[in-house]
Order: sequence, then C-alpha cells, then structure tokens
Amino acid sequence: MDTGPGRWIVGDADSVAADLDSVPASWLDRLVPVTSHDDPRAGWVSWHRIEAGDDAVTRRLLQAMRSARQLPDDRLLLGSTLVLVNASFVAPILALALLDRPVVRLRPDRTAALVSAAGNTKALAVGPHPEISSGIDPPGTAAQLSITEYATPLIESVRRLTRLPRRAAWALVASVATETIIDLGRDLGDESRAAALIDDLLAPGSMLALAPPTRHSVTVDGVDHLWSCRSVCCLYYKARDYCTTVCPLVSEEERRDAIADLIRTR
Repeated sequence: MDTGPGRWIVGDADSVAADLDSVPASWLDRLVPVTSHDDPRAGWVSWHRIEAGDDAVTRRLLQAMRSARQLPDDRLLLGSTLVLVNASFVAPILALALLDRPVVRLRPDRTAALVSAAGNTKALAVGPHPEISSGIDPPGTAAQLSITEYATPLIESVRRLTRLPRRAAWALVASVATETIIDLGRDLGDESRAAALIDDLLAPGSMLALAPPTRHSVTVDGVDHLWSCRSVCCLYYKARDYCTTVCPLVSEEERRDAIADLIRTR
C-alpha cells in the first residue's frame, strides 16, 4: 500500500496540468501560498466541502479507490484505506515539528487535495495565507492540532458512508503519524527526539490518543531501533496481504523478523 510522504504543490493550483506526472516530485519543508478550486473530474477538491458535509466527494473517492486498487466491495476496507492513504500526507507537518520549526496549520477552509482519477491523493495545496504556529506551543502540540484539523472532516465523512468506527479511523491516523516520525527520526539519526515528539503528539485528550500504537525497541545486528505496532488492523489483508512490520494480527516473532529484514535493506 502506498503510504509514502505526500507532495506539496508550489504555485497556483489553477496552473497545474491535469497530467499528474507534472506534479513536483519532492515535498518541501515549507509551504508556498497557493489558490485552490474544485474540479468535478479528477483534480482539486476543497477539504472545506468535505467538512461542510458534502459526502458526494468522499463517495467518489471511495468508488475510484475501489476500482483503481481492485479492492473488494467492502465498505470497511475502502474507508480504512482512504483514511490511511490520506494520513500519509501529514509527513511534512511532522518533519517541521521534528526539526523544531513552525508548523503550518492544515485548516479545511484553506486546504485542497489534488486527487487522481484512481482516487489517490497526489498532493496538497494550502493557501492563500497559510497560518503558521506561533512557536509558543511545543512542536508536537502544534502538529497535533494541524493533523486533527486535516483528518477530522474526512474521518467524519468516511464514518457516515462506511462502517469504519471513529476510534479505528483515528487509530490509523495516529499509527501513520507515529511510523512517519520514527522513519524521519531514523533518517536524522535522532530516535530519542522522535520518541519525545511522539509523546507530545499522542498526549492524552487528543483524538490521536484514542487508540495509539504500541511502541517498542527492535534489536538488529546489535543496534536498537524504535518501532511501533498498530493498535487496530488496517484491513488491507482482505485485499492483498498483511502489513507485516506494523500489523497487530501477525505474531511478534514474524513482525520482528520482517522489521529486521526491512532495516537491513535500507
């Protein structure tokens, strides 16, 4: 399942070509103000429309994802996949927080997603005049607010259209956020800072703390690595296979072996 970092569009969304290959290949550590608009085909979708209760947008995304990914007609699986894929777009927000830099707020009325005909979210545009965290709140707290603002409209819409419980949806978002922080911390060579950011992000009282993932250490070739296990299953096994390195349904031994194999190949 493609849950890699999202891409941020630079420039005016109106000028972005319909061909998604034209989308910039790298995501940025800052955001440039852009304007956004809706496209009834594949194109820009205002997150504010979803927040306003326009479930037709979400329904189209579910239908497109089912067709493109050849997923079974399982509303629970479709909803879980849609939430999981969209949650991957918080990576730039988490990178900013991990580097102790001001965090951009993903307010629905200022956020648009570039969606392909296959139902995949390819990019996010924020603007005009994106709000930046003041620096008074800890980076984890600012990131928590931004992620919650971004995820809430989609989760509520998915919940209305599928059987996916709110608790499970937020657990998936929390898992993706945790996994992303761990990966970023490993790339920066500072897993202790990553662990501290996760503590802030999953602080009690947040929607992200409803069913947080379990964190643990995995020793590979004599080196300890921070890792996590999801608190709920993403259900992808119904369509493909288990997400072995983070899946709560596989045995701990199998999960650790898969993690070791993954770390050694990086």
